[in-house]
Amino acid sequence: MLDLTTLANMAEVIGLLVVVGSIIFALKQLQHFRLQHEVKTAIELSHLLQKPEFIRALRLLLEEPPESLENAHDIAFNESAMFIILTLESIGLMVHRRIVSLNIVWELMGGLLLLCWLQLQPWVAKQRIAQDSEKFAEWGQWLIEQMQSYQKKHQHIPAYQGYANWKP
Repeated sequence: MLDLTTLANMAEVIGLLVVVGSIIFALKQLQHFRLQHEVKTAIELSHLLQKPEFIRALRLLLEEPPESLENAHDIAFNESAMFIILTLESIGLMVHRRIVSLNIVWELMGGLLLLCWLQLQPWVAKQRIAQDSEKFAEWGQWLIEQMQSYQKKHQHIPAYQGYANWKP
């Protein structure tokens, strides 16, 4: 027969196992929630980049020779540049707040955004002077600088090369 001390010790051990099991379960749930959140934000980000407005703005921007951008007064170009800058601003702030990871942004559109910034940098500088404010496109520039740093650290190679041997 078990005495009260033994039963109390067993209850304590069982209670401890329940607490540890609950903590492990909660951590697994948190990990699952983070993964779901990351997948959801990646899908939403990819939908944003597939919108016809973004595609038109991107096409117009990338078709424009870089040397002509500093003097661009074209309304369509300015609207496209502003649309892309506002998109970069939103994404930059989301990365900074850790709503979406820099890794996902890089994999979805890293090279494309770096290319856009090369095209837009003179235009952004001109806007900052015109507005007398360094805050114009601040999060967009921050995002680009983070992506440039990420690219250097990870010695990124294109997916078609890096995953050439990938099998479904």
